[in-house]
Amino acid sequence: MCPCHGSARWGCHVCTNRFHLDHTRHIAEPKSDEWYFDVAKSVYRTDIYAIAAQELISEGLMSAGEFPDFETETGFKPEQTEFLDGVSYGGSKPNGYLQKLAIGLKEEVL
Repeated sequence: MCPCHGSARWGCHVCTNRFHLDHTRHIAEPKSDEWYFDVAKSVYRTDIYAIAAQELISEGLMSAGEFPDFETETGFKPEQTEFLDGVSYGGSKPNGYLQKLAIGLKEEVL
């Protein structure tokens, strides 16, 4: 499970999944950032996660502090720069991240 609140931070997985799908040519043509966000949202279902979290809180099994603030949560972690290759990684810009790499589908960015 992602250390960034699992499904609440779906965006932290967008770039990683996009990179692997592109690198292995499972996606043969360019897609917009929004396309990746829509796919990730359909998989991670933050609406279900929020409902389950609220039920756990209302039943007293967990506290609100153990979950993100669902009113302000964007789904993205801040851009990270501490990787070995020195390439900054931001889930909110999957195509921008891929443009920084030497490999991948770069013919067109939508």
